[in-house]
Amino acid sequence: MKSLGWAMTCALLQAVNVQAAIGTGPHWPGFKALQYMFIFGDSYSTVSWAPTTAPNPTPANPIGVEWPGVTSVGAFQPNWVGYMTNGFNRSNLVAYDYAIAGNNITGYISQVQTEFLPTAGQKTANTPWTADNSIFISWIGINDLASPDIAIEPTISQIMQQQQNLYNLGARNFIFVNVPPWDRSPLGASPILNRKSFP
Repeated sequence: MKSLGWAMTCALLQAVNVQAAIGTGPHWPGFKALQYMFIFGDSYSTVSWAPTTAPNPTPANPIGVEWPGVTSVGAFQPNWVGYMTNGFNRSNLVAYDYAIAGNNITGYISQVQTEFLPTAGQKTANTPWTADNSIFISWIGINDLASPDIAIEPTISQIMQQQQNLYNLGARNFIFVNVPPWDRSPLGASPILNRKSFP
């Protein structure tokens, strides 16, 4: 899992460094100008920050809990969120990490609708994010694929509906982390999951 954290961090850094090749856009200020990172997903992204009980992230405490948080990487080991906020951060970037280990699409919808929209989604004085100083990262789908009964296309539609909700609220910078090649994993090669059609 530790190498996965590094791989994810490198992939994200590569994604945000695309600006060197294509330049900044009307809402993409470049990584150094970002102040708010909003994360939705599962165990690959969680730092175990609880938005209703933990303090909001600050530049001094960029993930809102004692660094590196409680991650799925291992005891006292940062995941990619920790590396992005502490390891590679060259700005006052803070992470509002709504990800919860084990969440599937139902939990993901709750993260956006129940946890984010009524709190930081309101752009309060404590969280004055804008289209120009924020990025929204979604890494979801692995726990959905683990169930042979989940239909893929409706699940993707539900994910995209949440992105539309975020966009309607003012979000403009997005990163989507897709599921790794599931059919190449030991669990994905099982006879039950092998029946599943991957678009």
